Amino acid sequence: NASEIISLTDKDGRIIYLSPSFFKTTGYGFDELKHIKDFVDKIHPDQKADSKMLLEEVIKNPGVPIHRLNRLVHKNGSIIWLEGTVTNLLHNENVKAIVSNFRDVTEKKAAEARSKEYENNLKAIFNNSTEAFMLLDTEYKIKAFNAKADDNKPYVSRSLEIGASLVSYIEEPRQEYFVDYLKRV
Repeated sequence: NASEIISLTDKDGRIIYLSPSFFKTTGYGFDELKHIKDFVDKIHPDQKADSKMLLEEVIKNPGVPIHRLNRLVHKNGSIIWLEGTVTNLLHNENVKAIVSNFRDVTEKKAAEARSKEYENNLKAIFNNSTEAFMLLDTEYKIKAFNAKADDNKPYVSRSLEIGASLVSYIEEPRQEYFVDYLKRV
């Protein structure tokens, strides 16, 4: 895969090889990296200690791919997210390196952050509304409700519970009418 980033490092983390996609993704040129002591120099500062511990773990577990989500500092200073595996193949006579296979997941991480922000905004609206809101599944079981819905004591006799059937909160003679009403909504 042309977008797959492959790197080979020695047991001390010094770079032996970087695939062309690394340079395209990070903005660095080979000449800018050939003098760095190890790859950790380009890792986000918050992950440098973890990366050194990862190298130790990889060394102790030859042949075992270890999943990793890294933040790298792009040449322009922005942060890029890379996800993949690191495998110790130092023992393999044909490789004699630690092999890293990563792909750029920066856009995916940005979409996840936007989605989380939207979710938090909707939760704030849901929880702070002056109207009663309830989320039900297709069997009328309560999935979520706000405080205003639980305060609706004229209509329900006990506190609402997640997973309970909303129909069970309705007086027996009105349940059939209520279910018919919900079917029409």
